[in-house]
Amino acid sequence: LILLIVLFVAFALERLPPVVLAVVGGVSMMAIGFLSPADMLRVFSNTAPITIGAMFVLSGALLRTGVLEEVSGWVMRRTTRRPRLAMAEIGLGTFAASAFMNNTPVVIVMIPIMKRLAKVMEISATRLLIPLSYVTILGGTLTLIGTSTNLLVNGVAQELGQPAFGMFEITGVGLVTAFAGVAFLLAAGPFLLPNREEASGMQHGESDN
Repeated sequence: LILLIVLFVAFALERLPPVVLAVVGGVSMMAIGFLSPADMLRVFSNTAPITIGAMFVLSGALLRTGVLEEVSGWVMRRTTRRPRLAMAEIGLGTFAASAFMNNTPVVIVMIPIMKRLAKVMEISATRLLIPLSYVTILGGTLTLIGTSTNLLVNGVAQELGQPAFGMFEITGVGLVTAFAGVAFLLAAGPFLLPNREEASGMQHGESDN
């Protein structure tokens, strides 16, 4: 229990990369006898981490080949003409993309687009960037490969003798969750999202220079 508390505090402080802390925690548990070497090595034979690694490769390929950049360029050209329609299209596109690829590259590509859209609409970028993060999370709940958490749970279920999850087995629940989350963002977002005009102005000034 003390080891778990120490690991939790270390993860929260973020002084070291999470992978380093996870490995140190696993080795520590093995050293004091709570975890056998066989159990420690069995983690790396789980299909979930391998699938997650493959998803990172796929996401990296989409970034390096310029596919996502081309899509983002098309969207940015539309922001100057119809910013509100473009915002809806961006939200829907981000939601769909995050269901089939890792959320991190999706957010990385969409950040400059959201900043450009915020500038066109003359609002603080924080009012769009925070919903962007939540939309990608909600989109990840639609499919088995939408987020690494789904893959890990699927791996644990199979180890316990349960049948493997289908690709779209959780889509129904994911859609209900996503609808509730988006509805909350639309209803409560205008009141809860921060409006940091000073920071937004500095970002705009830097981008103009």
